[in-house]
Amino acid sequence: MNLQKTRYPGVHGTEEPLEVDITLETFSVEQMEEILSLWNDKNYRKLKKAWARALQSYMREGDFTFNYDSVMFDENGNLLNGQHRMTAAVAAKMPLRVVVIRGVPAEVGLITTVDRGLARTLHDELLNRGEQNVNRLVVALVQSWHYERSQSPIPGRTQKIPVLKMVAFLNENPEIRESVAVAGRYGIAQCLRTGTGAFCHFAMTRACGGSELPTLFFRDFAKQVGLKEGDPALLLRRRLEQNRKRSVARLHNLEKAALTIKAWNAWVRQLTISRLVWYPRTESFPVCIGDGVE
Repeated sequence: MNLQKTRYPGVHGTEEPLEVDITLETFSVEQMEEILSLWNDKNYRKLKKAWARALQSYMREGDFTFNYDSVMFDENGNLLNGQHRMTAAVAAKMPLRVVVIRGVPAEVGLITTVDRGLARTLHDELLNRGEQNVNRLVVALVQSWHYERSQSPIPGRTQKIPVLKMVAFLNENPEIRESVAVAGRYGIAQCLRTGTGAFCHFAMTRACGGSELPTLFFRDFAKQVGLKEGDPALLLRRRLEQNRKRSVARLHNLEKAALTIKAWNAWVRQLTISRLVWYPRTESFPVCIGDGVE
């Protein structure tokens, strides 16, 4: 389907106009194999196999969507932009529907300016959707996503999560917004990163079926009103305040999250405790429990 045949001002400020064809096309696996084998030898950029494999995974999982990012061919038919998408689609054995630009001048100075911008992040997407407290929400979303899949809010190795997958996770769990609000409402940032506090509150809420108990725990943790010695919320506050006053050997954010959940697990059981510790080298990240658990 031909979308447009457009004349643009000359390249690099020249007066000679640039005429290109812009179409919307669906490439079959066979067509892409031919393009990659016969028309990709002039591409200035080497194939990044790791990125192609990531795209392949997104395609197979349904996370790769049409977004008007074009595939480009120069005036001689050489592929200039799109080799990673085509390589991934071939590996996934899936057709690729894209906007195609043909007739780009065959000069290195022009095509090397492609893809120099910053990729859109989850933060950008949430701002665009009108979300509030975006910095905190991003932390809570990412940590909650990892926790649900590996019982740890931080993966063992760096893992890039597709933005659309995170947006879908938020749509499936809208109550995480309230967890961000609760963590912010009780002003815990001086002891525990607010986004991490929101993750903990969300995990607690999920564990106890949406009751108000996690919010009461955070209230006790923040205000320390009427708490007796041995109360887990009081012990957690003291532990994290001591950590804040240290100049060296401070607790990692993961350790603070683990201590928070261990304190919650004791609090929801109505236990009195004298120590609150977590040994990351020998202990797994604690599993958050709900009320009524013995």
